[in-house]
Amino acid sequence: MIDVHNPISDLIAAAQTAFPDLDCIVYFGDVEGGHGVTVWPDDGGRVQVAVSSALALEDALEVLAHELAHVAAGEAAGHGAEWEAAFSAIHEAYEADE
Repeated sequence: MIDVHNPISDLIAAAQTAFPDLDCIVYFGDVEGGHGVTVWPDDGGRVQVAVSSALALEDALEVLAHELAHVAAGEAAGHGAEWEAAFSAIHEAYEADE
């Protein structure tokens, strides 16, 4: 038997604990011009989060938390107080789960 601790799945679960209505699609792959991006489709479709697969795991987790905080805070929040609160809530939920 193999038990796997997957920190990416754990982080996503923590974000969903902090924000139960969180809804997006997460991709890992090439991210042009940066390490991660959150895209709100013009057609009202699901928000898309992309994280560079070239990152070390620890860095990918930080970028994923950053982008999920954008989804939680909403497109207009930028990196303001609402985004900071969402980012902190995701980190707190992740650390509580460890």
